[in-house]
Amino acid sequence: GIYAGLGPTLVMSIPNTVLYFATYDEISSNLKQRLENNKKWCIPLVAGSGARLLASGITAPFELIRTRQAMNKNSNNMWTEMNRIIASSGKISSLYKGLAPTLWRDVPFSAIYWFHLEFLKQNLWTPNSTTN
Repeated sequence: GIYAGLGPTLVMSIPNTVLYFATYDEISSNLKQRLENNKKWCIPLVAGSGARLLASGITAPFELIRTRQAMNKNSNNMWTEMNRIIASSGKISSLYKGLAPTLWRDVPFSAIYWFHLEFLKQNLWTPNSTTN
């Protein structure tokens, strides 16, 4: 039905978001301390890519289950679907099917997104500015 895949979506979205932003902040702050000023332009690229790589890698099984449940009329609950996927191939790694295309899409996007966001924040936003 219309709510097929909702359970895995909810289970996936919160950890994914927390991991993504926390990892970005952690990588970014570590690189700011370690890099020279003339190399700091690459921090958002590296931090954004690394954050998306980690968050997507950890939550990939939930993404697969969500997709399978959304396309299957007779969808099982999340844990039954996970067991069915593992049993069909006999490998836990089968929960990571489709991870490579997801990473090819999301990692470059995150790098470009954070690079431009940090650039715009640094060059267009001024603290204590008021608009009337």
